[in-house]
Amino acid sequence: MKPLVSICIPTYNRVEQLKITMESIMAQPEFREGKVEIVISDNASDDDTEQMGRQYAGQSDHIVYFRNEQNVRDRNFPLALSRGTGILRKLNNDTLCLNKDTLRLLCNLAEEYQESRPCIFLSNGQGKGQSREHFSFRDFVVTEGHYVTWIGGFTIWEDDCAALEKDTAGCELSLWQVRKIYETAYRKNDIVVCNQRIGRSLSPAKKDVSYGLYQVFYVNYMKLLEPYEQNQALSAEDMEIIQKNLLINFFTEWMINWELSMTDAQYSATENLKELVSKQYRDKPYWKEYQKLYRRRYHFMKMVNKLMEIKNFICRK
Repeated sequence: MKPLVSICIPTYNRVEQLKITMESIMAQPEFREGKVEIVISDNASDDDTEQMGRQYAGQSDHIVYFRNEQNVRDRNFPLALSRGTGILRKLNNDTLCLNKDTLRLLCNLAEEYQESRPCIFLSNGQGKGQSREHFSFRDFVVTEGHYVTWIGGFTIWEDDCAALEKDTAGCELSLWQVRKIYETAYRKNDIVVCNQRIGRSLSPAKKDVSYGLYQVFYVNYMKLLEPYEQNQALSAEDMEIIQKNLLINFFTEWMINWELSMTDAQYSATENLKELVSKQYRDKPYWKEYQKLYRRRYHFMKMVNKLMEIKNFICRK
């Protein structure tokens, strides 16, 4: 029988995190019952990913492993989804460890919406309203904002996967999942946002953001929204709301981490994130008020960071 759900995992050189992610899925009854399959799409890793992937695939008929001949970068997202066979297919970060009831949620969504097949997005607890909400295209874009960039929230129905491996527009912007979900949401104009927490992210040894956070999450992201402003699906006021939310809810944390060197992230050597964000937003009417917010968050995160250093020092004693 065709599985209800395919968990499609594009991966590259994260064998330790992938193993934990896999175990969190395999432990759930819906996987053991054959309702859920796992698809590993290995982007030509040079660690032990291939050995582990083939070992898992040999242990279960509900796990399939594919290895790309070369690293195709973001094109691995549509590839992973095209390799699934489930009615509903979910992209899953190789660092996303799923909660114990997440497969049941996904199977329920697949069964409940199998006839109408709306666009489904998993916000992982970001929503402040009901556990499940229906949106029009405009309300979805404005409400969810930059959260749609998270690949772990992306789902697609099998009948939207025709020739998906060739559907690579947006990969050059490092935002294929955003282009695809907006395209699908606009066409259907019926989006179900599930606010239930579905999992927790495992920290990779070194998070690489050297591609440029401002370039991808402002320049490229806004470029994908432009056609919807041009066809009046989004208004100029909507675009301003999206930009403001991006500043407050996305760039603030990254800029503070960058200033305090609080993370192991590998930032771009040429992109001065704070300078670029300041240049883009400093003429906005809310900029002065935002600077006060930034300073409060900066000092709070600096204090938290110091307390963590003290705690770690005591624990090493």
